[in-house]
Amino acid sequence: MATSPIGSKARIRELTHAPFSSEHSLLKRANQLIQDFENKCISQEGMIFYAKELILEFDKLKDSEISIVRVGLCILLKLNIAEVQLKVITNLKPLLHLKFLYDDVEQNQSQDFLFLESTISEVIVKHLFCFYSQELLLFLIDLYQDVLDHLWLLPYLNLSR
Repeated sequence: MATSPIGSKARIRELTHAPFSSEHSLLKRANQLIQDFENKCISQEGMIFYAKELILEFDKLKDSEISIVRVGLCILLKLNIAEVQLKVITNLKPLLHLKFLYDDVEQNQSQDFLFLESTISEVIVKHLFCFYSQELLLFLIDLYQDVLDHLWLLPYLNLSR
């Protein structure tokens, strides 16, 4: 019989039934999940369940609020749970395709990409020092390369605009 912290079921219920007032509330909920993970307020199974729910909610916004979705998914990368990280990478990778570059230039997404770069590099460093899955590390490096491609191209394309 697995044990979980006292009140963890109530905390999961609170997080999964939070109001959906705006896209920014999703970012708030993602940040709250990271805090709960760091403070061990929820069991790992609860974390996985709630992270997958958030990923599904972010996925619904990918056509209208791509920058919010990218940032939110990147926040969820901070969860050191391989199953969640793989799901996040799978959902985030297509959103970094070069076909979105024109929109990224138009919306001046440089700051968001700096955040993505910083967060992904932190996760890569954790993987390097903690000897997590090599396969997951390769996926993270590939994701990081996509972010760097955008960061490298955005200033040049902004100048030509």
